[in-house]
Amino acid sequence: VGRGQRWAWLGMATLAGGGLWTLLLIANGALDFAATLSVGALVLLLAVAVPMVGNVGARQGAVRTLALLVGMAQLGALVAMGGHAPETWAMYALIAAAGQWLARTEPGFAIVPRLSAGLTAMLLLLWSDPEPVTYAIVALTMLAIHIVPLHLRLWSKHGAQSTALEIAALSGATFVLPWFTFEMVPGFSANPGLSNATLTLIALGAAAVAAIGLVTGWRQPERGGDLRYVHLATATSLLLAIAAWFGLPEWSWPVSLATLCAVLLLGGELAKDDRFERIALCFAAFGVIALAGIGPNPENEWQRLVGDDTGSGNWLTIVRWGAVFAAAALVAWRARFADVPVVAQVGAAGLGYGWLAQVLPVDALLLVPGVALVALAYASRAAPWPRLMPAMAVATLILAGWAAEPLARWAAPALASLAGIALLITDAEFPALAMVVKQLLAPALLLGGAAWLLREQLGRLATRPAAFAALLAMVAVHVLYRHGFAAVGGEDFIATGIAQRLVWGAALFGTAFAVGRLAADAAWRPVAVTALAGAAFAHATYFGLILHNPLWAEQAVGALPVANWLLPLYALPALAAWLMLRQYPQAAARIDLPVQIAAMVAVALFAFSTLRHAFSGSLLMAVPVGQTEDVLRSVLAILLAIGFLLWGARQGRRDWRIASLVLMIAAVAKVFLADAAGLEGLLRIASFVALGFSLIGIGWFYSRMLRSGDGSDRPALT
Repeated sequence: VGRGQRWAWLGMATLAGGGLWTLLLIANGALDFAATLSVGALVLLLAVAVPMVGNVGARQGAVRTLALLVGMAQLGALVAMGGHAPETWAMYALIAAAGQWLARTEPGFAIVPRLSAGLTAMLLLLWSDPEPVTYAIVALTMLAIHIVPLHLRLWSKHGAQSTALEIAALSGATFVLPWFTFEMVPGFSANPGLSNATLTLIALGAAAVAAIGLVTGWRQPERGGDLRYVHLATATSLLLAIAAWFGLPEWSWPVSLATLCAVLLLGGELAKDDRFERIALCFAAFGVIALAGIGPNPENEWQRLVGDDTGSGNWLTIVRWGAVFAAAALVAWRARFADVPVVAQVGAAGLGYGWLAQVLPVDALLLVPGVALVALAYASRAAPWPRLMPAMAVATLILAGWAAEPLARWAAPALASLAGIALLITDAEFPALAMVVKQLLAPALLLGGAAWLLREQLGRLATRPAAFAALLAMVAVHVLYRHGFAAVGGEDFIATGIAQRLVWGAALFGTAFAVGRLAADAAWRPVAVTALAGAAFAHATYFGLILHNPLWAEQAVGALPVANWLLPLYALPALAAWLMLRQYPQAAARIDLPVQIAAMVAVALFAFSTLRHAFSGSLLMAVPVGQTEDVLRSVLAILLAIGFLLWGARQGRRDWRIASLVLMIAAVAKVFLADAAGLEGLLRIASFVALGFSLIGIGWFYSRMLRSGDGSDRPALT
């Protein structure tokens, strides 16, 4: 009547009244088989037939969609309240199929199938204690109703990314829903659950649901232009991984994930779609996660990386690590998309080391990072730089990790020695010879070789790995030297401390001098010479002249008057400073005054140390200072003042002449205030006479120099 009279309000009233009536019937419950069929038929009539033939006004499409959705909801409620009986499922399947048909014929119904799929999933989740065969029939029927139209539309002109996502979601639900119903909710179902074989078959079937779109779209020209193929490949791969999880032994899971990674990468190359590379990289990462916590003995596998276990691993371990390493290396080698090769290269370097850790004994494993650096550096000479830099960075980090323990064992007593605590090899923490050779010296040589091979590509940046290698080598050589010196000269710190430090400082200075001679034309020569000479200067000055100076520390300098350790003790810092200043003349000119003051102090300390040695012997602190020695100190100060004056005059240096004047005034003050008080008679007179003649002589010399015009300062000689 509404259609014949064009009364839209009557059509609307018909749908509203019928919907409310069927809702009351369903809510009343307790429907038998016949009542269920009749109510379901009425819902189908009101939701599908009446809107198609009735007059519902200008917004006919929206009203039809609403009626269909209300009908679906009512039939869903009928299914739930009817205990998921087969007849209720049949009614629901009919309206779901009607929704698919209407969506295909009417563009306004496009949302209906999606809501239908969501409601179907909800009903399956709410199905408590289903009988497996009935559940399978219902689930497969509903899957076919929803998946077939999607596959038909996927590669048509109406297909879109959303279509591929819907297929991926339905394929995932194909596995998740039965898994959740029969396995994940204890007590929810009285069924004993599903076996691993059954779950594997379900996962493979779900993967096939998504893979159909891959097969049908392989020859489509628009396949590589959007993400539809990528979405389906990702869903298929994830479901295959789940099938491997349930169907294969635990130890093989990393192998399965690595295989999927390789298939995705090579499949992406065949499809000419670089977006597959990131998905492949994700599966390689999943393989690493599987290595971390799954397997016959994952803790032992990871302990091998730090050398806790020697020898080779079993073949299962080698296969697991080798598969994931090969997958990551394949991605690093073949990937071309943005940052994927960088990430894969980092993973491949670490996994390659881990794989070798399962094969090699620890003594050979220690050399792996250094050998890898040399190999990568050699390969980088042919590859465009910095293509292999990520792998080299990982190898360097692993090398540094192995070097950390001996460095820490050396650094602890070395830092303590800065406070005056003697560094002794008998300390339990001091690194042993074997550790130093394996974890410091050999890696340093290999790292230095890699830096040498890359000198042209890196330019000035090559000094960074070279400096790190030099640091490792210097620490290793120092430890070897301390062991060797202790074997020859013993560990008596008082008797051999000066000799031990001087030999080490002389070795640093000699190396710096040799580098300066042999690498005269190298750009890095000033830096290397300054670093080595600076180390010699700092070591000799701090430990020899400040911390353990024999004037105030118990250090034997030797019994002979001249052939002892005093001269080299004060000469070594001077020579090291001279060699450093030669490398940078401009800097030397700016710090000329501090250098001259340091030289004056060193000369004075050497002179007073020599005087002290004449009275005390090898240990300068062994005998108290007597009256005669005290007077001779004053005489020595006067002689030093004269010497400073003569040197200042010859070099044209005003600073040395001022130092001479200061030293002479100090000597005069000491004689008048201290020395003369302890003398009597002719000795006191003689001291004053000597002091007077000294002052007269210095005054005469100074006045003569000024008259001759030689007092003008000349440039400093470095």
